[in-house]
Amino acid sequence: MKLYKLFLYIFVLMFVYEIQAQSQSIKSDPVFIQYENAYIKYVQDVNPILNELDILTRDFYGKFDHKQLNNFNKSGDKNKWLSKNWSKLKFDDLNQATFMYDSILRYKNFQNERSQLLTQYLNELLLKYDRNTIYNTLKDRIMNKE
Repeated sequence: MKLYKLFLYIFVLMFVYEIQAQSQSIKSDPVFIQYENAYIKYVQDVNPILNELDILTRDFYGKFDHKQLNNFNKSGDKNKWLSKNWSKLKFDDLNQATFMYDSILRYKNFQNERSQLLTQYLNELLLKYDRNTIYNTLKDRIMNKE
């Protein structure tokens, strides 16, 4: 039993040491520094549109009932589907329907474009560090900058 406790203590100490070592090395990792800068830029670029995207998405999809939404999601050409079915929905006219849908796509594409570099850095970091270490280090560094 004493041997079991000894192994358990050694394991816990090694685990704590590894976490602390990762935390220290990640702070000076050039990829992490690039990731941190990319994250800050992403938030600055995307944050202004998120509220508008949420409202637009809620308003657009709120004009469908369940069956209509399923049919819309199954359609290959969303704009063509809207042009045929807009009058059965709660849109004022076809222009409103296509404008809202196209705006959602533009916002989502903008968001996806801005996240590509961020995702690339994160994937590189995940080869060396666990997700919690990356997240906690980023959170701590950003909170300390404010």
